[in-house]
Amino acid sequence: MIMENNEHVHAVMWAARRSRLHYALVNTHLTAAEAAYIVDNSGAKAAVGSRAMRPVCERLAEHRPDGLPDPGEAAGEFAVELLGWLRDRLAHYKCPRSLSFEAQLPRTDTGKLYKQQLVAKYSPTV
Repeated sequence: MIMENNEHVHAVMWAARRSRLHYALVNTHLTAAEAAYIVDNSGAKAAVGSRAMRPVCERLAEHRPDGLPDPGEAAGEFAVELLGWLRDRLAHYKCPRSLSFEAQLPRTDTGKLYKQQLVAKYSPTV
């Protein structure tokens, strides 16, 4: 979060903490490259700035990494690479025909895996 020091700072910080968001405080007197280094090392996924701090946010945006891979595209490339690696090491009948990556697997309230839902989703319909 990049905010000016005013009466709303603490309310915003506590709201972020209650939401389990992690935040890094950045001194606005740093150069844009120094601030970008701190934000990058904090593992931040986004920078949130107030209207009054717009010039600082714009300078910081100049130092952001460009060309990050699309998550779906990266998964597809990884699947091709992994299948090639498996084919070099396993018999052809042991290699999967395809790979699918799921962000979250279906689970019961107790945390057990819903195997029937996975079978229904990925097995061919007869």
